[in-house]
Amino acid sequence: AYAQAWLTPGWNLESDAITVSPYLGSGALSQTVDYALSHNKGVFILAATSNPEAALLQTAQITQGIHQGKSIAAAMLSDVARWATEATPQNSVGAVLGATLDLPSLGIQPDEYPALPVLAPGFGFQGARVEDAQRLFGNLSTNLIVSETRSVLSAGRDGVVESVTRRAGEVASALA
Repeated sequence: AYAQAWLTPGWNLESDAITVSPYLGSGALSQTVDYALSHNKGVFILAATSNPEAALLQTAQITQGIHQGKSIAAAMLSDVARWATEATPQNSVGAVLGATLDLPSLGIQPDEYPALPVLAPGFGFQGARVEDAQRLFGNLSTNLIVSETRSVLSAGRDGVVESVTRRAGEVASALA
């Protein structure tokens, strides 16, 4: 129902993509992913957020199954990568990875993953620097979506267009 509300073409809430939480189990998202793909929409699945409160959950080690020995964050990213490589259209399934995180400390080695879309909150006001994006995300920086809101909006109503334009140029340069 969540996917239908946000991804059905022509509906009042129609969006191009949604962000979903896999913490009911990644299998619980399969219908959402299928629905999004069938409507040429995108899905970003939380893998490792930069919320400090999430660290305990995201670093917990899995003790059974195919992801045994991995952190929950690394297991989620593995599932996202699998969905992303199987997705048609390509680049329709991605992960949310906080830009302020030390990914290797979560058992995530960015260069071990294909270049899947990554929504990366935490740039700007939260402290991550776009100049460090390629170092932080490795191969994953290929399809990186830099999320930065507060620092851009701090320019105020009259300066927001200039702020967005300037910052978009800086992001493009950093990721080139």
